[in-house]
Amino acid sequence: MSNDDILTSEPGSSGGRLGNHDSLAKLLDRSDAVRKVEPARDLTHGDSHSPDGYDLTNPNLHYGSQSNGQSGVAIQVQSGSHLSYPADAISSPISGLLDLAAGDGGSAAIPDQNANEGQVFALDVSGYFAAPAGGTLTFSATLPAGLHIDPHTGIISGTPTDSDFGNNTITVKATDAQGQAISESFLLAVEDRGPTATPIADQSANEGQAFTLNVSSHFAAPAAGDTLTFSATLPAGLHIDPHSGVISGIPTDGDFGNNAITVTATDRHGKAISESFHLAVGDTGPTATPIANQNGNEGQAFTLNVSSHFVAPAAGDTLTFAATLPAGLHIDAHTGIISGAPTDSDFGNNSITVTATDRHGKAISESFHLAVGDTGPTATPIANQNGNEGQAFTLNVSGHFAVPAAGDTLTFAATLPAGLHIDSHTGIISGTPTDSDFGNNAITVTATDRHGKAISESFHLAVGDTGPTATPIANQNGNEGQAFTLNVSSHFVA
Repeated sequence: MSNDDILTSEPGSSGGRLGNHDSLAKLLDRSDAVRKVEPARDLTHGDSHSPDGYDLTNPNLHYGSQSNGQSGVAIQVQSGSHLSYPADAISSPISGLLDLAAGDGGSAAIPDQNANEGQVFALDVSGYFAAPAGGTLTFSATLPAGLHIDPHTGIISGTPTDSDFGNNTITVKATDAQGQAISESFLLAVEDRGPTATPIADQSANEGQAFTLNVSSHFAAPAAGDTLTFSATLPAGLHIDPHSGVISGIPTDGDFGNNAITVTATDRHGKAISESFHLAVGDTGPTATPIANQNGNEGQAFTLNVSSHFVAPAAGDTLTFAATLPAGLHIDAHTGIISGAPTDSDFGNNSITVTATDRHGKAISESFHLAVGDTGPTATPIANQNGNEGQAFTLNVSGHFAVPAAGDTLTFAATLPAGLHIDSHTGIISGTPTDSDFGNNAITVTATDRHGKAISESFHLAVGDTGPTATPIANQNGNEGQAFTLNVSSHFVA
């Protein structure tokens, strides 16, 4: 049968009728499907063998009835002007519905469709099927999980799920009241339009303090059954859980300031969407614990490491130390070690304030008291000395005594022989031992500092006797019988 051939329904020339649907179906299975549609003719009015007839493959196919009450068709083929009856066409009365037939050349085919997972899809396939005159069709279909078909209207509707992603072969079946059915198939390409997102508000945090933010609620998978994987560009101290979308961690000092964060959600098919926000990381400053009061002594080395009493607000931050200190002490700005030797002016109770400042200028202070005591002067032994009565004696004992601290001064006192005395400021013993000092004299020198602390050292002064001295006595003259007097005492000195 050529493309110009017309398949018509006519009464057979021999009066025969198409006996059953199988014979009709056999002819319709021919590749040269008929396309012409004509109304049924009343055979009692002489309509014989004209090319008018039915296109048995048209979806609008219906059948007519003869006036004599018989319904029937005969099959003939027209090629050009030539009209013939195929040898395999059997004519006999038929009762009931002709087989439903789909259109020729795609005229009744359902075109392939496109949809997106997670988006509503609707398609009315009823127009692609025809019921017999006065009849109705019931529809069914093999459909992806998210779709269903209304059996009465033939409307396919629903929302494709993630499992429907890709090319889905759908077969729609239309069944008439007598149980006769025909099917049409088409492809539904379900695509992925990707996840959607809503803005994430800017956030605030502090370095060194725990931060948590669940961004998952700002992203939606495109369809039921799809899942999202999260990633983000984050400050060093934070991370994101790829499954839950929870950002957590502790911002470091390097995160201080305004951090631009971009979160990306990717669905199972690689479609992604990103949202950005700013995380302002502030600095709450360092923290501190009390420093216990301390004791020291003037003139003696003192050391105290206060760094352990201060904590930087975040990893990577550093502290610089400063302090109000007694004159003899200083603090290392980097280590926080206070060291030195308190001076005499530091004697007493000193209020000390230590301040720790972080890299961003945030500071905290802690105060304590340093009680600087006085251990008193120190001394070294004074060697025993010798002197002579009547002869000048001098000894500086200050070199045997030391003040406890810079700035302190000593006052000297001593138990001395009668002819000697000590200068209280210089510590010089001087004078001339008398005859009463003759012998071994025990001398004790005491040095007292400004705060009344004293130390003593003793030695012996042996005072000797060198004997009297004399000057020459001039020769004298006298006369016999005359009194003579001469005082020689002036020529001798004890």
